[in-house]
Amino acid sequence: MLKPPQCSFGAQRPECLTALLLALLLGQGWAEVRFLSSSTRVQKGCTRILAFAIEPAEVDRTLALQLTNDAVVVVRPPRVLAGHGLGFIRLEGTSEAQCQLTIADATISLDVRAVRGTSARPAITMPVSGAVVWGALRVGVELPPELQGQDCRLLLGQQVFTPADCSLAVWGPGTRLMFELAAGDLPPGRHSLRAVAGSGSSERWSSSVVIDAVAAADVAMFEA
Repeated sequence: MLKPPQCSFGAQRPECLTALLLALLLGQGWAEVRFLSSSTRVQKGCTRILAFAIEPAEVDRTLALQLTNDAVVVVRPPRVLAGHGLGFIRLEGTSEAQCQLTIADATISLDVRAVRGTSARPAITMPVSGAVVWGALRVGVELPPELQGQDCRLLLGQQVFTPADCSLAVWGPGTRLMFELAAGDLPPGRHSLRAVAGSGSSERWSSSVVIDAVAAADVAMFEA
């Protein structure tokens, strides 16, 4: 039986918290593997990491699994590092349906659903709102899977910019676009950036990002 390490009251050591969690889960006569809930939701077209509790071992382990249908695909198989009591699996939702995932003899129900409404819209990831900019400026925009293939533009006042580069998003299955503009051409002061994808009634707008443009000469004066 797993015994948690001795920790003083209010201790925040990660190994203490993990061991206490395992003592609660595995100390009740449960199976080797135990999910932290009986069911969860997975978003269609997006990835989801699920954690599970397991008795620590001296070697790294990759566990076998079973899925009742193809509503999800496995991006990273269930993996546990040596000496750790928590393992992780990464899944991606592919179709709206109910599915059951089994690892060892522990099972969790998965509810795969599509993104609804205005949540599927572009997002400006850089710069952050309130950034002070000058010279060459690169603006990053990420599109969720629902908007892949849609025409995307960046608006700055009356100016419209098209992407200079396109790649896979850093997190998840979306698309990352890069826009390039010259902040030095902007008059000093505040300016609003917005990204828009699609056209007509299917347009989806990002939230506004406000930037403060300053003259390069002013920056050089402060750096001197």
